[in-house]
This record gives sequence, C-alpha cells and structure tokens, in this order.
Amino acid sequence: MQDDNKLVFPGDLLGAEEEFLSGKGTFEKNGKIYSKSVGYFSLDRSNHSATVTGQASFPAFQRTGDVVFGSVVLIRDKMVMIDLIESRGGRKRKVPNFVTAILRISDIDRRYVDSAKKEFGVADIVKVKIKDLNEYTVDLTTAFPDLGVVKGYCPRCRHEMQRDKRDPSKLKCAYCGKLDSRKVSADYGNVCI
Repeated sequence: MQDDNKLVFPGDLLGAEEEFLSGKGTFEKNGKIYSKSVGYFSLDRSNHSATVTGQASFPAFQRTGDVVFGSVVLIRDKMVMIDLIESRGGRKRKVPNFVTAILRISDIDRRYVDSAKKEFGVADIVKVKIKDLNEYTVDLTTAFPDLGVVKGYCPRCRHEMQRDKRDPSKLKCAYCGKLDSRKVSADYGNVCI
C-alpha cells in the first residue's frame, strides 16, 4: 500500500483490495486499487477505504469545449500533465491560480500514438481543448489539426524550435540543429502568449 498523503497520478497502483476497499477517487481492477485522478492518497482507517483527494479544483467558468493554452509539466508514456495558462471560449480569460490537466494518449491524435513522449516536450506551450470536467480532473484533447504544440523548446539546449522546412510535423532547433517530432498545431509560431 502507498504512503498516506503521497501525490499520485491516474493509474498509479495504490494497493490490493484485501488491504482496503476502493473509495473516492480510486477504482478496483482485478483485485488491485488504482488512482482515478491526480491528487493525494489517504487511508480512511475507520471505513477501511483508500481515497484520492483532488490536487486542485478547476475554475467554475471553464467549460467542456473551451480552447485552453498550457505548459507541459510532466510526460509519461501514456499521458501528459499540463498546467493551464489561459483559455479562449469566446473571449480571452486568464485561468486563476494554476490548474493541472491531463491529456491521455488516446486523445493526442486521431492516428495511433505509441508514446506521449514522442509527441510533446517538457515546457512546450500547447493549445488544447477541454474534453471533460469532473470533480477531480480536467481532461484534454489535441486530436484536431489546430491543436497541439504552438511553441516548442529543444530538449538538448532549451532554445525555441522552428518548424522544419522539409517536414512540417517536426521541429528543428536553429541553435544546435536537433530535429524532434511533435504533435504540432497548425497555429505553430502564430500564437502570442
């Protein structure tokens, strides 16, 4: 079983069902308890249940379908964590505080994607659409041509990258020459944040 008050991510194994029952923010599969959202793991010893309490609540004005800009903060093979910066749902609005949202691998593109690490880089500025809101998470999608990376940074030297002239789905660093593939937005380089 995980330690109390530890930050967990969706899909993290929390323990076995023999130890505790699946509670709020968790789910059970094949006798094991997993986290359903980003948050802090805790044990309710009086009810013998494992729970995950959300890390941050999302602003009430955010709606499904809003287009949001964010910064990539964590990349795993099957998901990307994004801190939301600004939203555009008819008018320009700043997101109060910070909200961390999740982009799952199945929502990155309409084509098959085998690893999110091949599509995004840490600190990239991305344009995404809110797919779903619930009390624990903000789920995002980039499965449209105008969504994806709008400003990318070189993983080698951290300089801003430009679209490659020969292959516009790749980014090239003008400083060190590194070529990198990304889920590039049709708006790449044309967005000021």
